[in-house]
Amino acid sequence: MKQIVLIAILSLVLGCTPATQMPEHSMENMQHMSMHAGAENSLEVMDDVIITFERPKAETGKETTLTFMLTKEEKPLTDLQIMHDKLMHVILVRKDLKHFDHVHPEQRSPGVFVAPHTFAASGDYRIWSDFTFDNMQHIVDFDLSITGTSESAETDRRGGLNIAMNSPPRIEQGKPATFTFIVANADGNAVPLTEKFLAAAGHMIAIDETLGEFEHAHDEAMDNDNKLSFAYTPQESGTHKAWVQFTLNGTTRTAGFEFPVHKI
Repeated sequence: MKQIVLIAILSLVLGCTPATQMPEHSMENMQHMSMHAGAENSLEVMDDVIITFERPKAETGKETTLTFMLTKEEKPLTDLQIMHDKLMHVILVRKDLKHFDHVHPEQRSPGVFVAPHTFAASGDYRIWSDFTFDNMQHIVDFDLSITGTSESAETDRRGGLNIAMNSPPRIEQGKPATFTFIVANADGNAVPLTEKFLAAAGHMIAIDETLGEFEHAHDEAMDNDNKLSFAYTPQESGTHKAWVQFTLNGTTRTAGFEFPVHKI
C-alpha cells in the first residue's frame, strides 16, 4: 500500500512555465511530497500521474540501465521543471547506508528517463527519484536487489581532500540543526570552493537507518570560502548518514558522515 508523507509545506512558487529553468533559489520555497513505492513497479503520485520504475536484473560489476517513465492520463508527462540543472535527480543507497550514488537520468523520449549505472556491491538498495512539475517536488523511492557476491569497499571520492563535518554536540529528533562541512587539502590548508555543483555551492543528502527519512538540502551561498552549511531537522531518532557533494577543479567530490540523532 502506498504511503504518503508530506515533508514540508512552504510558500508555493507561482508563475513558472513548464519545461523551463526555475530560479535557483526556488527549490527551498516549494511544496514537497515523499512517497514510498518499495517493491511496487508503479505508483500514482497525483491524480492520473504515474511513475513507473522498470526494475532491471542488476548484477554487481555489470552496467545496467535504470529506467523511469512518467505518464499523465496515460500519456507521457512532458512538463517537468528543471531543478538544480536537471529534470530528474536519482539517489541510490544500499540499505546499510553504504555505496551512495547521485545520478541524473537523461530524457530518452517524452516521459522516459534512463541512466546507465554499475553497482559496485551486491545487496538491497533504495532508489529515490526526485522530480518536479506543477511547482510540486516529488520524491518517490523504490527498492532494488543487486545480485552477485562482490563486496567492494566504498569508493573514496574525496580526491585527497580533508573534509570535516561540524554539527551540534547533541542532535535531537525534531530540533533544527546546522551541519557545516569544512574543506582543506592534505596539509590542512583551506580550499576555497568557487565552482557551482548543480546550481548550488554544495548539496547534502541525509538518510536515516530505516531509510524512511530523506532530506536533500542545498548551500546556495557562493561565498568562495571553504565551508558548506546546511539546515536539517531530523524527524527520526537513530543513526543517520549525510553525504556532502561539491565540485572542485571540475570534479565532483563526495564525503559521507554517520551521526546519531537522539530522542527528545
